[in-house]
Amino acid sequence: MTSKVEMVSVVIPTLNEAGNILEAITTIQKELAYPKEIIVVDGNSTDGTIKIVKDTNICKLIIEPRRGYGIALRTGIKQAKGDIVVMVDGDGT
Repeated sequence: MTSKVEMVSVVIPTLNEAGNILEAITTIQKELAYPKEIIVVDGNSTDGTIKIVKDTNICKLIIEPRRGYGIALRTGIKQAKGDIVVMVDGDGT
C-alpha cells in the first residue's frame, strides 16, 4: 500500500538571518517538487529578516516571542499541515 504525499511543510526557525533567508526560501520554492508550505518562525529578528520574509509573499510567518531554536521548531511543527515536515536552518542548511 503506497500513500501519496499531498504536501510537505518546511519549517525554518530564524533569528537575524537577513543575509541568508531570501536565498533559502527561493531555493526551497524552486527546488522542492512537492506541493509545499514554508513556515518561517522568527524569534523577533532586528536585522530585517521579518520584512524580507513578508515581502516574499511565499511563506507563513510566525513571530515567536520566546527565544530558542527548539521552541521555534515546536511552534512551526504545531502549525504545519503537511504529510511530511522538514526542518531547514535560516541559512539554507
